[in-house]
Amino acid sequence: MTAPRRVTAAVVLAVAAVVATAPGPMAGAATARPAAHHPHRQAPTAHLSHPVRGVPRGAPPAAKWTEPKLPRPSAREWPFGDMFSRTSGTGRLAGGASYWTDWLFDDHGATAPTAAPISPASTTSDLAPTQGVAAYPSGPAKNNGADIFRAAVGTTRKASYWRVDWTTLVDQNVPIAEWTFDRDGKAKSGTAVWPAAAGVTSPGIDRALVVSAKRAELYNTRTGHAVDVAKHGGRISVDRRSRSFIVR
Repeated sequence: MTAPRRVTAAVVLAVAAVVATAPGPMAGAATARPAAHHPHRQAPTAHLSHPVRGVPRGAPPAAKWTEPKLPRPSAREWPFGDMFSRTSGTGRLAGGASYWTDWLFDDHGATAPTAAPISPASTTSDLAPTQGVAAYPSGPAKNNGADIFRAAVGTTRKASYWRVDWTTLVDQNVPIAEWTFDRDGKAKSGTAVWPAAAGVTSPGIDRALVVSAKRAELYNTRTGHAVDVAKHGGRISVDRRSRSFIVR
C-alpha cells in the first residue's frame, strides 16, 4: 500500500468477526503455510534458579526462564525489526515503525452490571470464571478466534505496511482487521461509523483500511466506495506461523 502523503491522526484497532467466514465482498486467494493449531509456546531453553535482576523474590519459575523466540514474518512481508513491547497494553516507536502489544487476556466483552459470569467458557474454572457479554463462538473460533496479540504500522520511502498478529489463527477466514483515519484532524469533516459492520464509531474519520485473509480494501467512509489495494500495487500476506495479516 503506497504511503499516504498526509495523515494527521490514525486510530489502530482490529475488529474481530464472530462468524465462520469473512463478509461476502472479501474474495480472492491468499498464500498461506499450514495452520498452527496451538498457542505460541516453546519449551524453556534454560531454567534459572538464581536471582534475576528485576524479578521479585518468590516469583514462579516461569518468570526466570529465557524468553522464547516467536515466529516472525519474512523480511519481504515485514521489512522492520521485532521490536514489540513485552508489556501488555503498551506501544513504542522503533526502527521506522509503531508497535502495539495488546492485552493478552481481553478476549471477552464488557462485564454485565450484575458481574455474573455469563461467558460460554465460564464453567471451565471455578477459581477464575470469565465474564463478559461478548465472546467468540465455539467451533473453528475455539472461543478465541480473532483476539489481537500485537499490531504494528511501518513506513519506508516506497510504501506503508500494516500488520496485525492474532492470539489464535485456527481459521484464517474468521478475523477481520480495520484501521481508520482522520486525515485533517477535524471531527466535523468526516463520518463516525466504521465500515464493514465493525460496530465502532469515531467522529471525523474519512478513510478506513479493512483487511481479511483474502483481501485488503481502502474505504472512503463518506461515499462508501472501496478500492482493492492489490489493484494499485499493494498486497495482502498471511503468515500462519506468526499468525499475521500484513498489508503493503
